[in-house]
Amino acid sequence: MFKLNFPLYLYPESGNQMTNDGQQQRIQNLNRAIVDEIAASIALTFTPEKEETADTFAPIDILDYIYAVLRISVLMMR
Repeated sequence: MFKLNFPLYLYPESGNQMTNDGQQQRIQNLNRAIVDEIAASIALTFTPEKEETADTFAPIDILDYIYAVLRISVLMMR
């Protein structure tokens, strides 16, 4: 069996690019067309980083949802 790694965020190879607040720049590793479909179906706005703003969701929210769906499937089989 082989394992695949699909990181939620991609970081630049140089590692030297920083944002204005000193954080390393990162890019979400998600298919934008799928994210747009999700946003339309749940009537929320996608943001590249987690915010406390109402009616928004971020990459980590998608990952949390996928984990929950997969985890409940395992629990239901028991």
